[in-house]
Amino acid sequence: MLLLGGISLFLIVLGLWLGSLAFTGARPTIEVDAEGLVLKLPLYGRSIAYDALKLDEASVVDLAEAGDLKPGVRTNGIGLPGYQVGWFRTRDGRKALVALTGRDHVLYVPTTEGYLLLLSVADGDGLLSLLRSGLK
Repeated sequence: MLLLGGISLFLIVLGLWLGSLAFTGARPTIEVDAEGLVLKLPLYGRSIAYDALKLDEASVVDLAEAGDLKPGVRTNGIGLPGYQVGWFRTRDGRKALVALTGRDHVLYVPTTEGYLLLLSVADGDGLLSLLRSGLK
């Protein structure tokens, strides 16, 4: 009985923690600086240098239409309705670092490091133009 109570308490605390990540100040943010792209993601943040981004292959996609890019299997991440962040495999099997709060206006950027980025952004075309302009 004590073991069942401990497991229940753990699951409740875990659920509250994941919920707080999704609905509080832990929102993913994306910045561009002189070095490259800075992803401020809960637990999965990183900086990616300009030369690691394949900007000539990048585009803004709607995941409803680009089915092969949809995140499928979660390998190390958080997947809640309307919120996905972390490492996933796309439906076509590629490794992807994902920060999605929606399915439309998703910035798709392959990298030279063996994975691709799928990022929800309000102005994907503007961000892509800024990255391509060489803010280096």
